[in-house]
Amino acid sequence: MDKLGKFKPNKIVIEREPEKQQEYDSLYMSYINGVHTLTRSEEQQIGFIITKRRGLKRLYCTDAWDRDYEDAKRIFEGNDSIEK
Repeated sequence: MDKLGKFKPNKIVIEREPEKQQEYDSLYMSYINGVHTLTRSEEQQIGFIITKRRGLKRLYCTDAWDRDYEDAKRIFEGNDSIEK
């Protein structure tokens, strides 16, 4: 994770259905506030930790890059929402 941190990403994307964005926003904020204990899942063990270390306010859900490519493209172009 140190190498990923050195890359200094400004957006973190996890492979989860975009419909779960609110759920992950809530879990991440609970983690930041010291309420949520991380599970063993990669999105939490890697995604949440790197997002917090980088001081980012959220991470983004997208799934199956070939199907949701336009959602991912909007995220990387600076639109903070993947809602349609």
